[in-house]
Amino acid sequence: MEEQLALADTMRRAGADVVAPVYEGAPHSFFDRAYSDWSDACRDAWEHILTLTDRVSRR
Repeated sequence: MEEQLALADTMRRAGADVVAPVYEGAPHSFFDRAYSDWSDACRDAWEHILTLTDRVSRR
């Protein structure tokens, strides 16, 4: 996670619009294996995916 957040910072400094949410305590692959335990994080992550997809598709 530290490397991913550092990459996000590097990309921001280069001018990229980067969002890198962190869901504290969530296990890897929480989106499928532990959905019921992490439904709020899953919902938020899905909204980020939809926003990114929409933004990229308009280019």
